Amino acid sequence: MPPKVKIPKEAIIEKAFELTKVYGFEKVTARLLASELKCSTQPVFHAFRNMEELKEEVYKKNAKTISRNHDATAIRYRNAVFFKYGTKVCGACSK
Repeated sequence: MPPKVKIPKEAIIEKAFELTKVYGFEKVTARLLASELKCSTQPVFHAFRNMEELKEEVYKKNAKTISRNHDATAIRYRNAVFFKYGTKVCGACSK
């Protein structure tokens, strides 16, 4: 019987989302994420094949937070800014 998952996938996504808001996703590494979760990188790579897969999940979470009033261009721009710089540059992304 495999061991129980101690750090759920949702917790990893949430922490990656929080770190992305601060640093931008380009600065979020498996080691930084593991450090913040107080674990090794193994749970991160057990839940996700690679950081690109995690980025897709964080992208989906960010898309859910964007207001429905924005058009497609604004959404793409905000996602690009969010992943590159976090919310320190784009104040609208922090809502």
